[in-house]
Amino acid sequence: MIAQAPQANKFGYNIVDNYGNHQSRHEVSDAHNRRVGSYSFTDAHGRARKVSYVADGHGFRAVVHTNEPGTAASRPAAAAYNTPVVHKAPQANKFGYNIVDNYGNHQSRHEVSDAHNRRVGSYSFRDAHGRARQVNYVADGHGFRAVVHTNEPGTAASRPAAAAYNTPVVHKIGVTFLK
Repeated sequence: MIAQAPQANKFGYNIVDNYGNHQSRHEVSDAHNRRVGSYSFTDAHGRARKVSYVADGHGFRAVVHTNEPGTAASRPAAAAYNTPVVHKAPQANKFGYNIVDNYGNHQSRHEVSDAHNRRVGSYSFRDAHGRARQVNYVADGHGFRAVVHTNEPGTAASRPAAAAYNTPVVHKIGVTFLK
């Protein structure tokens, strides 16, 4: 098992489209998973919105600056709201779907998870010609393990290899779940 601490990072972009609209986003994060950034949009008529934010162990806090019609505050309220940090254990869950489209293709996915974050599931696809692929998997503290069943052309194995690859478990540090 490999536990990796958050890494310092920064990124950003500025875009001007063919209509004169401007979009941007910039963010800097540190090794303590604190993120400081902003994103903005200005349309060709000069209407602008910029959101500056901080996200850290105290929650997500944002300040919005805009000149959009109807947003001028004559007496702004002195209010602040910081989301509380809530650490929540994994919950047992199950879901699934089966889809048949107008062309006769079938798709499905089913998954069950438990309170220990162990997930067992499958997903599959079968086209209108009968070509099929089904992946059965388990994802838990030992990694992600999958078995693929298919009748797709060129996939028959005469002597399958006895090979297994389990992904290393990576633990995220400093992750918060909001209620």
